[in-house]
Amino acid sequence: MTQRLCTVAALAAFGTAAFAQGGLDVTPTNLAVRGGGFLPFDDELNDFSEGFAGIGIDIFFPQQYLPNSRTYLSIDWLGKSATGSKGNFFPICLNQRFSLGKAEEGQPGSYFFVGVGATVFDFYSTNTQFGARAGIGIDLGPHVFAEGTFFWSDTSTGGIDGTGIGVYLGYRW
Repeated sequence: MTQRLCTVAALAAFGTAAFAQGGLDVTPTNLAVRGGGFLPFDDELNDFSEGFAGIGIDIFFPQQYLPNSRTYLSIDWLGKSATGSKGNFFPICLNQRFSLGKAEEGQPGSYFFVGVGATVFDFYSTNTQFGARAGIGIDLGPHVFAEGTFFWSDTSTGGIDGTGIGVYLGYRW
């Protein structure tokens, strides 16, 4: 018990010292969050639900690996319910985002993206398959954006594949 109290006190002192020396900036950077829905094309996937909720996070890399594009990791959750029951899948892709021309002053910019990676399925049993995604997006403001995404994956246990279209509204830092 004494060791825990000492650890908590040390962390509190460190946090107070960091805040006193100019504040602690916890604002995320190179990060985007998305929320929306997914409509499946696959009949077996459609048997679980005619529509899935979708939540995603994009982590942008500070380096530019291809000219005039951005590299990022996307992690999505697509599920029929938030109860933790079977019927979820998780596309995880390494993506490239390309601008569709320069936006004029005060006008929203648009872009397209492609990515490949893995899709983790949790339907009959947990199973991982090759997956891909592609789509288009538009900036609705300095931080807000909308995207349409086509997901595809190899067939999982039970003949299910993660093919369909997702529509998202997001916020980017």
